[in-house]
Amino acid sequence: NLYVLSAVASAGIVINDTLAYIVGRNADVFIQKSKKVLLVERWVSKYGVFALLAISILPIPYDFIGLIVGYLDLSFKKYAIPLFIGKFIRFVLIGLGAGLVLGT
Repeated sequence: NLYVLSAVASAGIVINDTLAYIVGRNADVFIQKSKKVLLVERWVSKYGVFALLAISILPIPYDFIGLIVGYLDLSFKKYAIPLFIGKFIRFVLIGLGAGLVLGT
């Protein structure tokens, strides 16, 4: 079942990226305010969890985002829920696309 597989894969991603979030919570020492950090900070402050949802759908490494969100002291729930939903949408779309290409 595509939806069950997508949900399990999304839960695994959330568990995996939680480590980056935890490291980011204690990262005052090694995270510097680079252009990328300021960009993510601006997106999160302007669009909130919708920015995280949009970013999580994109095929980019999300670990960096987890570090920054942890560094910004965003609550874990506001981090994990958009991550799960975004990855779920992405995996369903990939599965549907693969089904169309493979003709299944």
